[in-house]
Amino acid sequence: MQSRLQDEVIIDWIDGAKLAVRRGMIGATGNIYCGLHEYVDMRFVLDTLQPGDLFVDIGAPVVSYTVLASKVR
Repeated sequence: MQSRLQDEVIIDWIDGAKLAVRRGMIGATGNIYCGLHEYVDMRFVLDTLQPGDLFVDIGAPVVSYTVLASKVR
């Protein structure tokens, strides 16, 4: 299957966050089409984290969760 993305694109995502996505970034490209690619887990982050909480995104090459966590207010 060939990707529709040819270059890096920057999308407006959650609460004004920007997400840079390139071809081959499967999880990140899913966010373009679905909003939240891993809906249940990503909603958990948005609904559970509180301002001032420490969030560590270990082993995540795409950092979608880090971008989400940065938007918690």
